[in-house]
This record gives sequence, structure tokens and C-alpha cells, in this order.
Amino acid sequence: YRATGNPKYLQLAKGLIAIRDSVKNGEDHNQDRIPFRQQYEAMGHAVRANYLYAGVADLYAETGEAQLM
Repeated sequence: YRATGNPKYLQLAKGLIAIRDSVKNGEDHNQDRIPFRQQYEAMGHAVRANYLYAGVADLYAETGEAQLM
């Protein structure tokens, strides 16, 4: 989104965070045991967590949504 200015990429990022919150019976290994906005402690697989947190940081940078911080 930042590079292209195309809002569909920002909507995609928002959707990817929202869809991971819909997992039932998730686990720490995939960072989906609880909804992302309810996580206040890093948990789970370190590499997967870094990918998730990097994407969320970019989403926060674009939207300023405090709960993502």
C-alpha cells in the first residue's frame, strides 16, 4: 500500500489480521490461540511471530490503530 497507494493492499492487510482471529481452537505455535488484539505477550513460533508482528507494525504505521501497538 505504501509503495503503490492502492487501498486494496491496505484492506488486504486488515483482512489478514481479521481472518486469523476467526480460527477456532488455535494454538500458540501459530499465534492464533487468542485474537491478535487480545495478545499482550509475545508467544508461539519465533519465525512466524516475526512475520506476523512485522505485518502488524506496517498496518499500525498506516492506520494508527492503537490496539495494534
